[in-house]
Amino acid sequence: MKKKLKLIVLFLWLPLILNACSLPTSTPASANQATQTPIVVIVEAEPTMDIVGTLVASTMIAFQQQSAEQTAAAPTATEEAAEPTPTETTTITATSTDVVSNLGTPTWKEDFNVAKSWYLDDDEYTNINITDGALVLTSLQAVTWHGWSLHYNKISNFYMESKIDLPTCNNADRYGMVFRSPDYVQGYFYGVNCSGQYSLTMFNGTKFVTIIPWTPNGNIHTGANAQNVLGVKAVGDQITLSVNGEEMQTVTHSDYSNGTFGAFIAAVNTPGFTMKMDNIAYWTLP
Repeated sequence: MKKKLKLIVLFLWLPLILNACSLPTSTPASANQATQTPIVVIVEAEPTMDIVGTLVASTMIAFQQQSAEQTAAAPTATEEAAEPTPTETTTITATSTDVVSNLGTPTWKEDFNVAKSWYLDDDEYTNINITDGALVLTSLQAVTWHGWSLHYNKISNFYMESKIDLPTCNNADRYGMVFRSPDYVQGYFYGVNCSGQYSLTMFNGTKFVTIIPWTPNGNIHTGANAQNVLGVKAVGDQITLSVNGEEMQTVTHSDYSNGTFGAFIAAVNTPGFTMKMDNIAYWTLP
């Protein structure tokens, strides 16, 4: 009987660890940054990052075995550089106001009216739910803690686009898209903040690494009730970011070539900062 109870406790903990990942990252110089430690605490003493990494890795193996039927393919192993940096950066001048005009019908789309296969869970930093036809993420504390929700689908080469509404938006509060997450923990983070800046970072399982630093762009809508359409094109090691139909920048980066995708949020200035992803779609590319 005791063994059965232990197994039940284990499976009850797994979704809490995995479904809504929350981690800290760096803050622009203009914002107040709070130092955090990961919230995955399973031992009595405060864990070091190495211990947390080991716990998360072992938990992910168990989860992948449990959810094999729900995922498109098992995650692939990825070599991680100690300090990954882009080998080439090129600024693109947009010539079109509609990135998807020549792509045709999406391979997959979600309008969140009857949403399935999204990780939905709450913790002390982030609330995640689907309400009124939108994926809603709320960052409860203004401490730059990243919370995210991912879909089960795994894709490699694609163009992906999502429409995000912001009831309120202040300064360095940030939100955006996660893509090519090989294990629901690591992956790329395309972020936009409420000051009209964008960035690209990578979480390698231990820390966030900056690929594109926070960069201003006049096509980003700011202020209360702002709406932005975020787009990312990933083909091989080429990653192109766009906003509101305008391509902004392309980088070369090859750490992750395949994985899941979703949305993230992190309040820096506004406790209770909320984003609503109204829809998301992707087109697979050769």
